[in-house]
Amino acid sequence: QTCALPIYEVESTSETMTFKGVINKMYLLVLITILAARLAYLGYLDISTYAEVNLLAVSLLALWAAACVGFFAFFFKQNTKYIAPLTAVFLGCSIAPLAAHLELVVPGIVIITLILTLGVFEGILLMYQFIAKQKIRVYWIGVIGAMIGVVVLYVTILILNLFQYEILYPHQGYNIFFTVLLIIVLIGSIFTMIANVEFVLLQIVKKRAAELEWYSAFALYLSIVWLYVDLLFVLKRRN
Repeated sequence: QTCALPIYEVESTSETMTFKGVINKMYLLVLITILAARLAYLGYLDISTYAEVNLLAVSLLALWAAACVGFFAFFFKQNTKYIAPLTAVFLGCSIAPLAAHLELVVPGIVIITLILTLGVFEGILLMYQFIAKQKIRVYWIGVIGAMIGVVVLYVTILILNLFQYEILYPHQGYNIFFTVLLIIVLIGSIFTMIANVEFVLLQIVKKRAAELEWYSAFALYLSIVWLYVDLLFVLKRRN
């Protein structure tokens, strides 16, 4: 069963965590990552015009910095509001060269992966909202949430293609092995994401302090980044 019911029935005050507060902070971290990745990518292009840059080394260094900074969140939960945004910046700098390289190999992979990742997450949130007063198994939340994400992706690609943005649908150019691998990745990453949502709901039920919203948002944010990176590596496997 899930913890969906209590979150909408337990009263929260300005001194306790709220689900809306956690989600808003999580979206802020995602936005910081996207902006950092974009700026880092443009910076890499400028530097590359003057000198050869090992983007893999830069990516690994940024990832190492993100891991070192993010690690402190487990020991200083109240200070996550400073740690999480800084980690998001480093993760953006780490993802940028990876995404840029894969975009050259598989055009359109970055936008496809981003839409699918956010679509799946939004699908899961919708499931928690609409089944708040019902009991439902966790795996149904994952399955239906993934289906919503896929539908959002296909509709978005259809609209982009209508405006002359030539983006292939995920099923084009892939074999059975890819399909199985994609399903495995989705299952693992989605249920990790659901586990983090359940963790957030549990903290709200226990009426944790509002200052822990950043810590909970950081946990959700990391599950989204994990899903995004996993999908990037899987979706690049074209025939």
